[in-house]
Amino acid sequence: MVWGLVPPRADESCRWETWDGRWVTIVIGTGDDLGKAIVADSTGRREVADSYEAALSIARTWRT
Repeated sequence: MVWGLVPPRADESCRWETWDGRWVTIVIGTGDDLGKAIVADSTGRREVADSYEAALSIARTWRT
């Protein structure tokens, strides 16, 4: 599957999508998640990472 980096929406920091509509995003945390990065995808998964680098690693894994 080919993933492409596309313009982020609303509060997203970055967003990857496929031609069939699947997506993975990273959002900078607020409130209780302040200082963290949140990875989410179109299947409903959500994971909070302690660093942006960790979030990028999670997003990369989810896109494979």
